[in-house]
Amino acid sequence: VYLICKRLLFSSLLLKLNLFDVIMINTLERNSKKMTLKILIGVAGVGKDTYVNKNKGKNDLVLSSDDIRIELYNSLKEGNKHNGEIFEEMRKRVKENINKYDNIYYNATNLSRKNRRGLYNEFKKYTDIETILILKPLDTIINQNNKRNGQRRVPEDKVRQMYLSLEVPRINVDTDKITVVGDYNDFIDEINENINKSHDNPYHKETIKEHIDKTIELSNTETLKEIAKYHDLGKSVARTKANITNDAKEFFLNNNGNYYQYMGHQKVSAIYYLLNNKEDINNNKYKQDVLEMILRHDDFINGISDKKIKLNNITEDMIKTLKEFLVIDKKSALRSEYFEEYIKLLKGKD
Repeated sequence: VYLICKRLLFSSLLLKLNLFDVIMINTLERNSKKMTLKILIGVAGVGKDTYVNKNKGKNDLVLSSDDIRIELYNSLKEGNKHNGEIFEEMRKRVKENINKYDNIYYNATNLSRKNRRGLYNEFKKYTDIETILILKPLDTIINQNNKRNGQRRVPEDKVRQMYLSLEVPRINVDTDKITVVGDYNDFIDEINENINKSHDNPYHKETIKEHIDKTIELSNTETLKEIAKYHDLGKSVARTKANITNDAKEFFLNNNGNYYQYMGHQKVSAIYYLLNNKEDINNNKYKQDVLEMILRHDDFINGISDKKIKLNNITEDMIKTLKEFLVIDKKSALRSEYFEEYIKLLKGKD
């Protein structure tokens, strides 16, 4: 009776597991040593291949999205038309090779946390997961990219778009460990390039530095001050001439002379903070949360969904801090003299 009950219990457990889980249970029983899935993160042309070639071991597997594009479609150009199939094939090969190697390098741009989170949730039961960020200033990446041959060279506007869309990882959301390859000091010129220029935006008359300094002044806790110091540093490189798509923007441009926008600045600001705190980010929960709050500081302007809060492990204390910082951020902004008319035109009022 005992043996029959034991078999029935085991059978019921198997029904709840998918085939991959069953295979992995057997694999892990045979090999108790856990390998590491190393997910590269970096803009095209930043040097991910160079890093992998320098650091891979004899018993490491490298899965490269570009190599698979060429393998399956004979060219990068054609392979880029089939990204869904490319990344499905990469996931399949990760599954097939878990614990057959010491490490698997998952080499693609991997800029989106959403996509990395999918990998993390799929494989975290079977392998340690490390994200490796290869970070260099935008001008350096563009220069390196321009030296690439043929189809490996990416259009400059695409490189810039990638640079402004890279989302930093978060421990226990899309990674177990963060490794940063880059030096904060290399980014000083990039940070300072436009920091003393006016925003040239209806919502900000002051310079970027004046705004940052005011938020620091109004912050009454060390956490708020830390967020304030970094939150808008990314605006210097994110400064982009606005597309004039409506009467309100045309009005502001004609009267102010310039109109700039700063899409993606918060993502770059978070990168700067990570670069400057890379040595202890893995063991310091406080710094992990400050990093996330810098990344999310603009999300509370129009509200953030409960789903996003849950998916990114944003705590009640972090929400409270971000709401406090939103008040400080607004108080620190000097509206343009054209702001009221701009808003009227934006809302379609006379």
